Amino acid sequence: MHLSAKGLTIIFFLLALRLIGQSPFLKSQSNISLGYGFFNLDILNTMQDLEDYDAYYILQGSTFTYDHQITGPLFFKYEYAPGNAFGIGLNICYYNYLLSETFIIRNNTYTSPEYRNEYIGKNFSIGMRFNYHINGGHKKYDPYIGIAAGYSNYLFQEKGYTNGKISYKGKEQTLFPFYFGITFGARLDLTPWLGIYGEVGIDAWTIIQTGINFRLNSKSRKLSTT
Repeated sequence: MHLSAKGLTIIFFLLALRLIGQSPFLKSQSNISLGYGFFNLDILNTMQDLEDYDAYYILQGSTFTYDHQITGPLFFKYEYAPGNAFGIGLNICYYNYLLSETFIIRNNTYTSPEYRNEYIGKNFSIGMRFNYHINGGHKKYDPYIGIAAGYSNYLFQEKGYTNGKISYKGKEQTLFPFYFGITFGARLDLTPWLGIYGEVGIDAWTIIQTGINFRLNSKSRKLSTT
């Protein structure tokens, strides 16, 4: 098999990263991370669908007001290091939201009662997580690539109210309860046992997450100032 000069350079660079310095990710260590996600695509898509659907009625003179309540996504991660490059563990995430619209339909000849629609989304996901850690030669900075897969339970509900009284209910549940996430992230140690982390990618429909990280059984490791 023929390797180009560019390919050999990339391989050499990756090997060098593994050999330079001591990584903060060491064999037999464990990490617990608690995080929060931002820019949830499920919530943003639901809000965009509402605004697109209501745009026609607004042009006809109808009035709409919107409100929302969001919890999460919240993340819990556990990782164990069977070696100095790979980690295996558990990934749990949860979020829920309530989007509501209150509106009165108007046209040239008609004015409706006051309506209110509520859209509720809930998601709980749990899966195995695999991380590959890239040793950059720094004892406090730990970049990695992570992949998670497992089970997801997603529920979407709709409720309609007319003059404050409920008029209809509906719900949908995912037919394929499969959870998958892939992110690029990094941890920064503040002390031998406490640090912060951040990730970008797709995990529980969230593209950015950040939080705190706890390194367990880290008494044998001292942080470097380099």
